[in-house]
This record gives sequence, structure tokens and C-alpha cells, in this order.
Amino acid sequence: VLFRSLLSTYRYEGDEISVPLAKKEAKILHEKISDKAYNDEELIRILSTRSKAQLNATFNHYNNERSEERR
Repeated sequence: VLFRSLLSTYRYEGDEISVPLAKKEAKILHEKISDKAYNDEELIRILSTRSKAQLNATFNHYNNERSEERR
């Protein structure tokens, strides 16, 4: 499902990012990955529709969240 979505969905390719959206979606990714819900619709939507710049911002927040959790 994820692979098909990655290939068939329109993805904005600009450099603009939304920090609030990155933070929100980082939390969603963290929840879904922690629950091993890899085929979850929300997770697939985030990974398949966000620009590379937005995904990088989201992954940075995701990593920060995981780092804080380990402390």
C-alpha cells in the first residue's frame, strides 16, 4: 500500500515548510511507528504527500522527540 501510494500521489516539490505541521506529524509518526502500525492511513498519507523539505523537517522533529524520550 505504501509503495503504491508513493508512486501514485501528487507531491509538492517546493522548499517551503510548516514547522507546526512538522511537529504535529512527527508526533503522529512516532505513535504509529511505536505501535508498529506501518500500514496506517495517516502514516501513509504523511509519507506519500509531503515534500522532501517538509519530510526532512518532520523527521528532524521525530528524531528530537525520540532523543528526549531516551533521556
